[in-house]
This record gives sequence, C-alpha cells and structure tokens, in this order.
Amino acid sequence: MVDENRTVSEGYPITVSVDGHKADLNDDGLINIPELMAFIDRWKASDGVTKTEVLDARDIWFSGGVY
Repeated sequence: MVDENRTVSEGYPITVSVDGHKADLNDDGLINIPELMAFIDRWKASDGVTKTEVLDARDIWFSGGVY
C-alpha cells in the first residue's frame, strides 16, 4: 500500500513506484477492471509488462484495487 507521501508500507513493492502503479492508467490510486485488462493486453503483446507485474496488479485488484 502506498500512503499519501507515496511510501510503500506493505503489500506491493514490485510495480508501485513514486509515479504510482504501471497498471493505474489514470493515476487515481485504484486499479479497476478496465485498467487491469489493458495491463494484461500489454503483457500479451510483450509491451514492457512482465508476468510478475500482471500478477501483482491482479492481486491488488482482488483486494479492492487500492494500492
């Protein structure tokens, strides 16, 4: 989870950075299903997304989407 200072406190250190999560297209701190599906499509197209990052985004989405 990332707090208001963008500090990773628990959960998802793989793809969360100071700029947010790669799957969060509108940078609202929430990964929704259209964003997750777009992220999966990027992985399938070998567009700079790893399987680990997809699984990480999926786990965030499963837990409510907030990171």
